[in-house]
Amino acid sequence: MGVQVKSWDLSFASVWNTIVWLMLLNFFVKIVNSTAQRYLKKQQEREMSALKKNLEQSEDSSDNH
Repeated sequence: MGVQVKSWDLSFASVWNTIVWLMLLNFFVKIVNSTAQRYLKKQQEREMSALKKNLEQSEDSSDNH
């Protein structure tokens, strides 16, 4: 009977370790995703401001003609 309890403890520990690792992995993935989204948002804002600047310049040049 002692052996059964010991093996059950071992499997419980491995299940618990797996759960903890999955939670850590999930947390890490969330951090990477939010960082990537922040980077892409900044890049998109830069592109939008560049496009607006180009549009304003083209409107100014067409107004002068």
